[in-house]
Amino acid sequence: MGSTTDAEIRILRTLARDKARPHQGSAMAPSEALDLREQVARIDRNQAETRKRLEESVKRAAETRKLGREALIAPFTAGAAVTGAVVAAMLAVQKLLG
Repeated sequence: MGSTTDAEIRILRTLARDKARPHQGSAMAPSEALDLREQVARIDRNQAETRKRLEESVKRAAETRKLGREALIAPFTAGAAVTGAVVAAMLAVQKLLG
């Protein structure tokens, strides 16, 4: 089923509201008003679920970008650790010999 726009939802809500109260001597079957209310409720649920999934998607995208940056920085961090270890070892050897 396709996406329902805000304008379509407003129209359905207006129809449901208008048909729920009889006017100008015309009466609407309760089942028709109930059907429109059910459609509006279904649309509201679908939109809430869509918003929830979009928020999850945005969070996952942010996490993916963060992990990508960390992957780029990791070799430099490892290199700095190795360099620090080598310098510490050289200083220890110099202290023992000197």
